[in-house]
Amino acid sequence: NYMSRRTKVYNTLKAQSPSNDEDAVVKFEPDPITIKMIQKWINDYCKAGLQVDGKFGPQSKKGMTKALQQYLNLNGADPCLVVDGSFGPKTSAACTYVSSTHLKKSDLAFIAQCLLYVNGYDPQGLDSVFGPDSTEAAKAFQRDHNLEADGEVGRLTFKKLLA
Repeated sequence: NYMSRRTKVYNTLKAQSPSNDEDAVVKFEPDPITIKMIQKWINDYCKAGLQVDGKFGPQSKKGMTKALQQYLNLNGADPCLVVDGSFGPKTSAACTYVSSTHLKKSDLAFIAQCLLYVNGYDPQGLDSVFGPDSTEAAKAFQRDHNLEADGEVGRLTFKKLLA
C-alpha cells in the first residue's frame, strides 16, 4: 500500500516537472516590429482599426479576439458570432482547436502562433503552420498557466492567451 502510494506521488510529480525538451521554450520579450506586423494583419483580416504601434495591449487583444471570431464565422460558427472583440461564452463555445494534426495549416494556426508570440512563448515563426515548435510553445504556455499541457490550442488556452 505504501509503495503504490509512493509510486503514485512519484508519477504525479514526474508528470508535472519539465523534461529537457520542455526547457527548450524560454519566455522572451516580443519584438515591436513583429507586433506591428501582427497588428497590420489583424487590421487587414477583420478591419479592427488598430493603431499599429508595436505594443500588444488591450486594444490589440480585442482586435485578435475579433480575428478569432471572424475566423470562427468564416468556418461555420453556429450561431454566427458578433465580431465584437469580447471573448464571452458564445465565442468560447464556438472555439475549435488547432494542433499539429488538426487545422495544422490555417488562419487559426496563425492566430494561435501570434497569441503565443505576444505572450512571450516563441513558436519559432508565424507561418500559419502549427508544427512541433508551435506545439512546444503551447505546452510551455499551458504549463505556466495551469492548463493541461497537451500542445493543442483550444477554448481554454485561447481564453488564457487573450486574458
